[in-house]
Amino acid sequence: MLLFFTPKKITALCFRSLLTFFLLFSFALTSKAQVLFNEDFATVSPLPAGWASQNLSNPVGSTGWFQGNTSVFPSQAGAPTAYIGANFNNTSGAGTISNWLFMPNISIKNGDVFTFYTRTVSAPAFADRLQVRMSLNGASTNAGANESSVGDFTTLLLEINPSLSPSGYPNAWTQFTVTISGVPTPTSGRLAFRYFVTNAGPAGSNSDYIGIDEAKYTATAACSGTPAPGATNSTANPVCPGTNFTLSLADPGAGVNYQWQSSPDGTTWTDIAGATNGTLTINQNVATYYHCNVTCGANTGTSTALQVTMASPTACYCLPGASDCTDDDMITRVRISTLDNASACSAGPPAGYSNYTSSVAAPTVYSGANNPITVNVPTTWTEQVGVWIDYNQNGQFEAAEFTNLGSNAGNGGVLNGTIVIPSNAPNGTTRMRVRVRFSTAWTSGQACT
Repeated sequence: MLLFFTPKKITALCFRSLLTFFLLFSFALTSKAQVLFNEDFATVSPLPAGWASQNLSNPVGSTGWFQGNTSVFPSQAGAPTAYIGANFNNTSGAGTISNWLFMPNISIKNGDVFTFYTRTVSAPAFADRLQVRMSLNGASTNAGANESSVGDFTTLLLEINPSLSPSGYPNAWTQFTVTISGVPTPTSGRLAFRYFVTNAGPAGSNSDYIGIDEAKYTATAACSGTPAPGATNSTANPVCPGTNFTLSLADPGAGVNYQWQSSPDGTTWTDIAGATNGTLTINQNVATYYHCNVTCGANTGTSTALQVTMASPTACYCLPGASDCTDDDMITRVRISTLDNASACSAGPPAGYSNYTSSVAAPTVYSGANNPITVNVPTTWTEQVGVWIDYNQNGQFEAAEFTNLGSNAGNGGVLNGTIVIPSNAPNGTTRMRVRVRFSTAWTSGQACT
């Protein structure tokens, strides 16, 4: 909730949520471009010609890569089952999924473009992750011998949802693009998908179901002249500390090399280690300038510098993990001052998280005083409720800003408590968060965990 402080009071109490966006990369092809493969996965058993797979999960589960299942979701294009899928049963119990899908052996070089579509289930509650990796060792399908190894596929080209957030994998068909760099001379090799999820499986807290469709590799013509990359673009600006955003170029060109640089002042520039693709996913804790040097032979062009600034702390509250509201673990009503809001389990994202910042009128509450609060929860099971208010408006829910309302035992699911707002709380708008869970009492450090 947001709280606006005036002497002896706080107003504007509401909720806010964050969204995760996925970048759709674009590219330009010349008339000399050549499509080396374009797979729609109409049939995956056997795998299409030139494709191979290996499940190195530990332990190995009951499934590998399989034909798309329309009862989960249909394909991006073509027949409803025309996609390839993988799921939590790639491992058993609580294990690590490392399931590889190797693409055909082709000649790889700078500027080539690989695109594909992927998604997970419509309402994800368990995190999925997918990598695209590259080997320049000819037709090799050597990915090592265990769930942690990568063998010849040492180059990570793309990683979707690296932090394994339940809401970090797209839940609708989304196209991703990889532009090859760091391969100045055409070299025989392969790309590979790696479905890679830790703490996965039927008994794990991660992994669900992913689909891949329309995998296409296009070899582009060699570059010429001096590149003109144009503007530097960002998927977010301003940004929150530690939150990933993706930089791209207005005109990335083809057959070129990239080197991204950063600067604290827009004058002194430093190479960003490993930032040699046409896009760059990065995060920061202070405002920073970025540009990219794009090289064709002996000629280099530089994109227009972009300063990515820092968002206000109150725009950067952490989000809790997903919850499926199993066994009536939900909040049905919150009352404080003039706020009286009924609620149910929300689809999020993340699942179980509700956002009322724009739909519920803010109440007036008072600093230096006791403020009664009432939270209603179901009575099917024992439920515990905790409340956090960001008194100092620094964008964090700190230990001193926590109030434990206790459990629903013996009160018919109506938990009454008192929020004691410090008298020195600054005037202005801040936020309140109310959480419920089964059985175990909340502690002050669990606003987001």
